[in-house]
Amino acid sequence: LTKGTKYKIPKDYYKSFVSRFPYQETVDQFKTIEEVENDLKSPTPMDRLVCGEVGFGKTEIAMRASFVTAYNNKQTCLLVPTTLLAQQHLDSFKKRFSQEAVSISCLTRNTKPNERKITISNLSQGKLDILIGTHAVLQDSIKFKDLGLLIIDEEHRFGVRQKEKLKKIKGDINVLNLTATPIPRSLNFALSKIKDFSIIASPPPERLSVKTFVYKLSKHLISEGIQREMLRGGQAYYLCNDLRLINDRKKRLEEQFPHLTIGLVHGKLRASAIERTMVDFQQGEVDILVCSTIIESGLDIANANTLIVEESDKLGLAQLHQLRGRIGRGKRQAYAYFLKSNYELKKKAAKSRLEALLESDSLAAGFLLAIKDLEIRGAGEILGENQSGIFESIGLDLYSRLLKRAVEFVEQGIIDFNYLQNTTEINLGISSYIPQKFLPDVNLRLLMYNKISMSNSLKEINLLKSEMKDRFGSFPVPVTNLFTLNELRILAEKKSIKSINVNTQNITFTLEKTDYVRTINKPKNINTCVKRVKQEIRKIYNNQRKYT
Repeated sequence: LTKGTKYKIPKDYYKSFVSRFPYQETVDQFKTIEEVENDLKSPTPMDRLVCGEVGFGKTEIAMRASFVTAYNNKQTCLLVPTTLLAQQHLDSFKKRFSQEAVSISCLTRNTKPNERKITISNLSQGKLDILIGTHAVLQDSIKFKDLGLLIIDEEHRFGVRQKEKLKKIKGDINVLNLTATPIPRSLNFALSKIKDFSIIASPPPERLSVKTFVYKLSKHLISEGIQREMLRGGQAYYLCNDLRLINDRKKRLEEQFPHLTIGLVHGKLRASAIERTMVDFQQGEVDILVCSTIIESGLDIANANTLIVEESDKLGLAQLHQLRGRIGRGKRQAYAYFLKSNYELKKKAAKSRLEALLESDSLAAGFLLAIKDLEIRGAGEILGENQSGIFESIGLDLYSRLLKRAVEFVEQGIIDFNYLQNTTEINLGISSYIPQKFLPDVNLRLLMYNKISMSNSLKEINLLKSEMKDRFGSFPVPVTNLFTLNELRILAEKKSIKSINVNTQNITFTLEKTDYVRTINKPKNINTCVKRVKQEIRKIYNNQRKYT
């Protein structure tokens, strides 16, 4: 492992900086802050993924990490995907560090040549402590004197090469990834312990979940949604990501609502025009903002609580969730309408994304959607550049188990991975699943399935049983069966049993490698049958690969 620098945290100065945070930390936020502090004090370079919804306090975590880095005479680079977000962070950081001797600057495509020259010079000489920037900071002309911390905000918006380029500047830098919906590759790293992982799931007080709807494109629905928002004095986003049609959409809305002020922003406009329109929208001078996905990362406007997205089936799951995060920032109920195109491309995947969005209509949906995205798209390559794909042929469940076992082998110093393939196939002829009536929330069911399948010991299974009984009550038969099958799987895999098959008359055991088969009579009662299977498994020894 690469050795890094152990950072010192100045007790009094840091306490003073923390005391000026205007809000009370949530439980998850406080825990994540402690984890980041411990990472910075460790000699091992930090590589942590922080998953939390928009407005849940990720930026404050980045600010505290930046404070500690600056105190240790190291530089911080905050990489963001858009110029709007860069400006927003610059304002937030300058306000938060107003009483500190910390120099902060911004570098984007909109930075004037003279300002850019001064910023680059100060950066290379060590006169600049925190640099906030877009892809512009990835250019070869940008040189840090002593980079200590790389913060990647909305990491799902960057490619592997872009993220690795900055990390290669110095191999021992600390890396902090912030996102609401991590890409499958990053989430895979986190779940498999290759990358440290923190979740901020606690919402701010009085925050309401956004009500989400998926419909076919309908003029009547668009009109009704906008009218409802205008009647309560609010503002609305109308998103059309096809720049060939965006001006036409603005014109239609102007004809339909002649008394309203309608603004337009997209990536092809001048930066000054975009900034002016966004400021007008923020100040309430624009009623409807016709836009592209440029608003995915940008200003937080509490009065904008209706979002209409055309051709939503053409957008990614993380994008859809980020867009939904643009609304519902205040105490009002917000509404998101995702409209499907008449000719859906890749219909099955699009349907899965939109269904996941509907099912995860909650304040802490980002992580659950990322899990779903991981299942829909695949995990991506650990050593390669693909950020999704790879395991569609074997499924999330088996992939997760194999990867977890591989990581455990490496931690134990074992390099023989032949046993990774020893997954036991068990067929007892019984139904084993989590019924919807027992656990109605599809997100919780998904998490419980994942926890059960990832269990590698009877102790883990028993702890999980206790947890589920405490939270959800007594088990129905299918859930009991699910735990029984996984208990047998754990026992059988340790004894290198390839398969256990129960038919109407017999129980058949097949051993790994030798393909030795043993058949015994099946008891009539299923409970007696399970006991008999456990007895037979315990007769098998790993070193003999046969019955004694």
